[in-house]
Amino acid sequence: MGGFFLVHRDELDRNPELVETLPRPFERRGFARPQRLAGGAYALYRYNKLLAGPGSALEQGDGNRAVAVGTLFCQGRSGTTALKSFAIDYRSGHVRWSQLGEHFA
Repeated sequence: MGGFFLVHRDELDRNPELVETLPRPFERRGFARPQRLAGGAYALYRYNKLLAGPGSALEQGDGNRAVAVGTLFCQGRSGTTALKSFAIDYRSGHVRWSQLGEHFA
């Protein structure tokens, strides 16, 4: 199991202690420090899975990101390769939802 939380920058400005309080449930369950992915109006804090390899994060070079927490299968692929395939389909507006499976977020 992996995890994440997404916080709007305005909320962090109003309530900076969120960065200290939101991770507590993850820490109590044994998660390591999250990966912070910030861009635009949001900051995403992503936790790797506890008992398996990490999820996938993909920086697309134009400020867009694709992130999978858990196991992602897309078009017969897994991991970062599956995430790349999904990101291409998503940006084109032609997601083949039937080609996705076994994913959590």
